[in-house]
Amino acid sequence: MFPLLMVVLCLLGQWLLGMAVSRLLFRWCDRTTTHHFCEQAGLGIVLGTGLNAWGLFLWSWIGGGLGTGFSLAFVGVGFLVGIPLLFQKNRTSDGNPPTGNQSGAVDGTAFCRACQWGIGILTVVAMVQSLMTPLRLWDERAHFSIKASVLFEDRSIQSADLAERDFVQGHPRYPLLIPLAQVHLYFVLGEINDRLAKVYFPLLYAGLVLTTVGVLMRHMTVARAWLWGVLLATVPALMPNEYGFLSGQADAPVACFHGVTVLYAWDVLERLRRGSSLSISSLIIAGLSCGLTVFTKDEGIAYLIIDVVALTLMLIVQTLMSQIHRRSATAQVGHSSESVRTILVTAMVVSTCAAVIVLPWLIHRRGLPQTAEMTYANRLSVEYLSQRLSTLTWSIPHLCQRMFGEWYEWGIQWWLLVVALVLAPRRLLRPGQMLLLIDILGALAALLVAGMLAPVQLEEHIGGSSHRFLMQITPVAILFAAGQLGFIEESGGERHEANAS
Repeated sequence: MFPLLMVVLCLLGQWLLGMAVSRLLFRWCDRTTTHHFCEQAGLGIVLGTGLNAWGLFLWSWIGGGLGTGFSLAFVGVGFLVGIPLLFQKNRTSDGNPPTGNQSGAVDGTAFCRACQWGIGILTVVAMVQSLMTPLRLWDERAHFSIKASVLFEDRSIQSADLAERDFVQGHPRYPLLIPLAQVHLYFVLGEINDRLAKVYFPLLYAGLVLTTVGVLMRHMTVARAWLWGVLLATVPALMPNEYGFLSGQADAPVACFHGVTVLYAWDVLERLRRGSSLSISSLIIAGLSCGLTVFTKDEGIAYLIIDVVALTLMLIVQTLMSQIHRRSATAQVGHSSESVRTILVTAMVVSTCAAVIVLPWLIHRRGLPQTAEMTYANRLSVEYLSQRLSTLTWSIPHLCQRMFGEWYEWGIQWWLLVVALVLAPRRLLRPGQMLLLIDILGALAALLVAGMLAPVQLEEHIGGSSHRFLMQITPVAILFAAGQLGFIEESGGERHEANAS
């Protein structure tokens, strides 16, 4: 009973810390927008887990010692700052025009309750099923669990074992978010327990779904937002596939952090398109989540580049569209999206928040040995890529088969994306929707290029990992379909144009 109580206290402290961060961001940076409790609760899980692990890393990186005392102090800080904010009344919208979420608050209440119960039951099932087995898959143990055990024994990320080339572990340079999250729990428990260490993954599953629903409520009715939340929660690739949120590998957490990154970047563009001011809180959350993606797995570096470039590009498109509308006297004057300042502020905020998370880790990893890394950059050249073009004749059909032919195993999200694009093609002209499509296409292109550059057999490298990679961008596919088919409320001529599409 005592170990379970300590687990609950540990997780509650992390959640309260994440809730405090999200509420303070919304209060200081975005006072004119309603942020629903489910969004704050989901963000509390996502940011609480990620920032707690990053806090342990930063403390150890500057020379502090890890241990039970520091972890318990971290839990105490969560309670100290989180509880007062938890019981303070949410700020309500006092400057934005009402959106579809107000109408949905009345209609569809029974349906919303059913969706909430469904997501809750799925989370409990995921939790029980995950905790039925200890960490057992190769990546769970070789890349993450063994590092957590070393951190527990040596009390520092500067451990000689973690910097030893011949130490029995895979990829010494793998990011440390998962091991640090696990070792935090070990310190609170006072022992290594590789069964309870899996508790984080179903929680991140719930955090991703709740955050997605909360953000969608700003753009569509409550009932429709919960419907899309259920669709996200029931994707088999995320749960109950053994490589999804039931396992202790990094791919599902990457799906969570990357999904939240793109979700808030999309939210920024959608709100600008409606004439709202630039949401600094959404930008900060997108930047922090992007940095936490990098701190979870190396693929996050590719996502960071893709997302920052795509968001900046779409803001430029948004500005050009606003200027065209102004010249035709169909848009109001003075929107933030019409200013170059908006583009510069966006790029600066997202990049700075991501850099705060990423730079200390990148500096630290320079002192770690290289073993089985693929070293893609060393072979990246036009000449080498042209020589490897033949690999696409296998990898492209393989990806198509895995995305569309194996839907019964991984889910219908890719078919749903195609259907959404066909049914509402004109909505793709929205910068937010284009951002999502660029993210998906950029991620797929990165995977194909990785297959061309990897110094291993293509079928083994791509064939053995494509299902896990596709899981990382599954939340983006669901969000794209929601933006296309969610019948986002419009005003005046925009509504007529959207319905016509």
